[in-house]
This record gives sequence, structure tokens and C-alpha cells, in this order.
Amino acid sequence: MTVSRSRVIGLIVVVFVAIGAFLGYNGYKAFFGGIDSDYKEQISREMESITENIRQELDLPEQIPAEPVPVPETESPETPPAQPAPPEPAPIAPDPDRIQAIIHSYEGGLATLQTQGNSVIDGLIGDAKADYQALVASGAGKTELLNLAVSYMGKATAMEKEVDAGFNALMTGLSEELKAAGMPKEEIDAYVAELKAAYKIEKDGRRKALLDKAKSYL
Repeated sequence: MTVSRSRVIGLIVVVFVAIGAFLGYNGYKAFFGGIDSDYKEQISREMESITENIRQELDLPEQIPAEPVPVPETESPETPPAQPAPPEPAPIAPDPDRIQAIIHSYEGGLATLQTQGNSVIDGLIGDAKADYQALVASGAGKTELLNLAVSYMGKATAMEKEVDAGFNALMTGLSEELKAAGMPKEEIDAYVAELKAAYKIEKDGRRKALLDKAKSYL
């Protein structure tokens, strides 16, 4: 009999919640004991590759650390007189067309990051579904179900952190490009804050929907 994806996801979350409540501190300690390091590296590589591809599509330069400037030695111990501070550079005139092009490109990049990240998550859900069905078919007990919960909770957490890192990298690039295009700092800060707030709402909404689905099966 075919099991619907929504029911499987709900049942898996029920397993996570119910077993965590049943085993209390031991379940908590097991979860935070760490995810398999090889899997963590795999997720990190996947998301770094996705983010780098997006950066290349946006034609962003590579981040090259600046070489240190050598400080010449002075023979005299005397402190030289203080030099006047250089004048601040004149503000860059805003280029509305360039600003709109940057915003359009980055919003497309963020959509790509979300799509690619969701595809990796879909793969994780597929693995969880297969493992869950195999455990149920084998008549697994609480220990096996706890191990399943620990494994996939850890993987999901690692995945979310890597998506966050990709999002933050794009926000940094966006801020720098908008500044170079002459967009006022306060407008850049407000726009980036708006994107970050929307990103957080999206994440919180996914978590709430998942928990609500789990509660519906309790």
C-alpha cells in the first residue's frame, strides 16, 4: 500500500516528538551528541557549491584577502606629528537603473537558493521515509526509533545552518553592490532587514506547519 508523503512526514515528526518526550534528558543529550561528521561535510559541500554557483551567476568577484602593507622602520624614536585625517570621499551618486538591476538579480539568486535548498531537503525527507518504513516493517522498538529521530533531526539542523550561511553570504554581497551603486546606507539597511525578516518568517512557518501536522496525528 502506498503511504502518502504528508502522512509519512507527520508520522516521522510524531516519532521525534513522542520519543524525545518519553526519554527526556537522555534523548536531548543523544541529539546534541553530534551528527555524523562525514554527513555534515557533505551537506556543507553541497550548499557551498549551490551558493558559489549563484554567486557566479550574479558575477560576483571572489573574496581575495588583502595583502598586509609593510610598515617601514624608523630610525628616530621620536613620534612624528599627527597628520590631519584625510577628507571623506564624496558620496556616490545613486544609479537607479543599476540599483534595480542588482535587486532583481539578487532576488532571483535568493529564489534559486531556496529552490536548491528545498531539493536537498526533499532528498532528506525521501531518505527518512524509506528508513521509517523499513523500521516499521521490521517491528522496530523505541531504541531504533530514537536513533532514527536523532539522525534526521541532526541532519535537518545541519542543513538549515548551511542554508542560513548561503543566505547571509548573499546578503553581504547585496549590501556591497547596492552601496557601490550609490544606494543610501539607511535604505540598504532597511531593505536587507526586510529580506531577513521575510526569511525568518518563512523558516518559522515551515517549522510551525510541520509541528501542526505532527500534533494532528497525536
